[in-house]
Amino acid sequence: MDGHCRARFAGYTLTEMLIAVALLAAAAAVAVPMLRAPAPSRVQLAGTQLVQAIRFARSEARRTLVPHGVRIDTATERAQLFRLDMSTLPPTRLFTVRHPGHHDLYVLDFPAATATRGVQINAAALSFAAACSESRDLVFDARGWPLCSSPVSVELASADVDLGNGTTTRRVSVAGVTGRVVLQ
Repeated sequence: MDGHCRARFAGYTLTEMLIAVALLAAAAAVAVPMLRAPAPSRVQLAGTQLVQAIRFARSEARRTLVPHGVRIDTATERAQLFRLDMSTLPPTRLFTVRHPGHHDLYVLDFPAATATRGVQINAAALSFAAACSESRDLVFDARGWPLCSSPVSVELASADVDLGNGTTTRRVSVAGVTGRVVLQ
């Protein structure tokens, strides 16, 4: 050794930083157009999400033997899952159902979500076999049968929820008795 120590500096060269920025720009160029999905894709996605939410409420009711449901609110463009507390009269809706994937409260907020922004709930027509005091709620009992939330004994005749964005529309239908959910 000659007695001189060379200091080593850790860091990145200008070339390395330019390559990293170029890679990030390329990734952004691919990702940004996917966030701006055209209206038909947004409506299709919203319909699929609503079908999944209704099916999840039905499966949770059957799994837990506790009635679960979906409130479809055309005023706020939201659908929210709940379970019914049957120990109170009338039964109390508890909006505490969590999404199985991300574990947040299970709420579909179409205007607020980036992927479904601009999608509206154009109409929600829930028909019951007799008088139902809450026509925004679709409830499934422990057998998976669709009912009214108050009184819980009233069966669903049919339910149609129309989603749209401009000229593109989709309909989510729930059959009475069977609870079969389809996206049209």
